[in-house]
Amino acid sequence: MNGAFSRSLPNVRQGLFRVAARPRLRPGMGDGPAPSSRGPAWRLARPPTGDDVVDIARRSIGAALRPASGGRPLNSAIRRRMLGSIGGMALRVTLIHSNDVHSRFDRMPKIAGYVERLRRERRGEAVFLLDGGDHIDRAHPLTEATTGGANVRALKASGYDFIAIGNNEGLSLLPKALDALYRGAPFDVLVANLFDRSGRRPAWARPFAVRTVGGRAIGFIGVTVPFFYYALLGWRVEPPEVALAELVPRLRPDVDALVLLSHLGLFADRELAKRFPALDVILGGHTHHRLPEGERVGRTTIIQAGRGGAEVGQVDLVFTSTGLVVRARTVAVDKEAPHPAVAAAIREAEAASAANLERPVARLARPLGVSYVAESPLANVLARAIRRATEADVAFVTSGLLLHGLSAGVVPYAAVLSACPHPISPCVLSLRALELKQILSDALRPSRMTAEVRGYGFRGRVLGHPAVDGIDVEVAEAGDRRAVVALLKDGRRLVDEEVLRVATADMFVFMRAYDGLHHRPETVTYCAPFYLRHYLAEELGRSVDHTEAERPRFRRRAQDAGGEGLGG
Repeated sequence: MNGAFSRSLPNVRQGLFRVAARPRLRPGMGDGPAPSSRGPAWRLARPPTGDDVVDIARRSIGAALRPASGGRPLNSAIRRRMLGSIGGMALRVTLIHSNDVHSRFDRMPKIAGYVERLRRERRGEAVFLLDGGDHIDRAHPLTEATTGGANVRALKASGYDFIAIGNNEGLSLLPKALDALYRGAPFDVLVANLFDRSGRRPAWARPFAVRTVGGRAIGFIGVTVPFFYYALLGWRVEPPEVALAELVPRLRPDVDALVLLSHLGLFADRELAKRFPALDVILGGHTHHRLPEGERVGRTTIIQAGRGGAEVGQVDLVFTSTGLVVRARTVAVDKEAPHPAVAAAIREAEAASAANLERPVARLARPLGVSYVAESPLANVLARAIRRATEADVAFVTSGLLLHGLSAGVVPYAAVLSACPHPISPCVLSLRALELKQILSDALRPSRMTAEVRGYGFRGRVLGHPAVDGIDVEVAEAGDRRAVVALLKDGRRLVDEEVLRVATADMFVFMRAYDGLHHRPETVTYCAPFYLRHYLAEELGRSVDHTEAERPRFRRRAQDAGGEGLGG
């Protein structure tokens, strides 16, 4: 069906059309009865058109449908549909939807340029612009330097009508920062399942909104993914099903179309479509799926437009005399002319934030390099940074968390951000020495070091070589096989059952990167909201000379294949 899905409306007289601007009346002409028999009450200052006839008829029926004094008004949805039955033409309302833009500022003007062109081509038809969350990504220098302010500038200049928040907004910014960004914004922030600890909705958020176009009411609801991490920042996030179970039956009788703006992911959206068939459209995000012609689940159309703003989702809601037709597709925007106002807003943000990015955080006497297959000094500095910050016994990271090394001389914050851009925080968990030995043995496997990783906030490519602080590691090698046979702390060999507080990157726990890190969330202490780069910048600034970071932590010795710790 080429992305077109139809849904029948209730069995009332229907017929949808687009009403032009109300015709200009001569002075003295009103909506009441004709003052004399010389002509109609609605005399036009130009020849009448079909839209004029529609407008006059609608107002006449509207007056007739008003209840008499003390009478009971008609159901609002029935009244709208009766008013919409005049004219017999279809009404088209278009939804343009971005999701998971992740601070691709180069594409934001092109998205706005496409919307501007579409509105021009459709000559005044209603076009709503929505974002499904993760517009913000603090890995981008401009977002980091402005704490998301540059993103909001671009959203405002683009003319967004509604946005949802994703985990990158909700988890990478403190509540006060979100309040500063969104309070008083010209768009509605729709998030029905986010509350503070006391159960109050943030002042800048709304659970839903309703817009009426040509007599047709369209309801919009927003929900975000309920990660447990929100609690660390003072938020309480309900399961989206709880919010929808209250809002869908509340809104459905009074709207002609119901749209969910979801940052839950495709798999969750499919389940919601089955559970809440009253939803006409789900504008999705979070999992970066691309659905070129949408996907139909039961009576609901789902659309998602990948990642990075290369495409947007476009949904046409066509109200006809027989029901609602939904047409969904994705549209590439890379060849669109950039919207000048959005491009200007981004340039202004860049100029205002330059000093923040270029502020010096350290001075290095010698460069600190990075290797993904061997020990490297900058990775050792990172391990030392999070051990110091968390006061853990041991720290364990990998060099893949660093995208490049740092040169000697003055180090600006922009260089640290570029080297360690991930929205990843430290965490602390308890491990027996034996478990840590097993994890490090796994991390030393060549296939592990070169394993490519996606998701969990990671902005690098591979896991890289392990780096530790607080211990030295003895490794037995036989060919490509490596096994940790001993851990030494202050020269003392640790016994296998000794319990250590180990600081590491939270992504390793989330993704279960290594055997032995399968910990339940409640057994881990998470150090939100600061990221690895913040601790790295602080550690780099402690000294000009980081020679100690060049000392090897892993002591290797060759061993026969049948030696200690080397299994088959």
